[in-house]
Amino acid sequence: MSGALIGCLDWQTSRHIRAIARRLEARLQSLVAIYVCGSAVLGDFHPGRSDVDLVAVCVDRVGPASSRRLARMVRKACSRWAIGVDLSVMTTEAAAESSDPWYEFHLNTSVDVERHFGEEPLARWLHIYIANCRRYGATIVGPPATEVFAPVPRPRLLEVLLEQTQMESGWRQPHVRVLNACRTWRYLSENAFCSRSAGGRWALPRLPDGRLVSACLEQENDGAGPELDEGAVEMFRTGIADRVRQALEL
Repeated sequence: MSGALIGCLDWQTSRHIRAIARRLEARLQSLVAIYVCGSAVLGDFHPGRSDVDLVAVCVDRVGPASSRRLARMVRKACSRWAIGVDLSVMTTEAAAESSDPWYEFHLNTSVDVERHFGEEPLARWLHIYIANCRRYGATIVGPPATEVFAPVPRPRLLEVLLEQTQMESGWRQPHVRVLNACRTWRYLSENAFCSRSAGGRWALPRLPDGRLVSACLEQENDGAGPELDEGAVEMFRTGIADRVRQALEL
């Protein structure tokens, strides 16, 4: 495990993520791989505001007691170094599942979410992480992601992106909803993943009026910006959802 920079991360964050990876490797005896995905490799990572998406894959199941110990260890490290981590731990069996993968545990320290095996009926959102890892992921430990994860069929990924777009209306910040919709629109159009900000920049020249997306980009990049009209946000989000729904019906 070298000390080089990881994706778009700064040196200090890269060092901390490698330290967490070493601790996971020491505690997961059947560990196969650890990958970084999300904004850390797609760009637009903001230290202090963005979390680092990690996916760890091991051969053996991780029991409830072990998964809770691992979660405590990661939480402690994140608190000490003031970083946010979104960690999913999967088995090789789950990683090779092309229909609906599952996790042993999922931890997001930034929003204080911790779930263990069996606590969530389906984890279809893992398809987004898997597709991201396969195409763009940075390998910290193990073989290339294409050797570990099954390909995600485009229709299934579109279904998951549609579900995500529909679910976000109740809890995501308005600017995040808009930029995530832009990202989904780009995938629908070009079969390419990108960061939220890159999705917004891609959408701007394709919109008759880019003021909403411009305001969202300002909030994403600067952490502040003009107040957004909730009605306009929801109209934009549902418009992109309708595009995806229509594509799935073809």
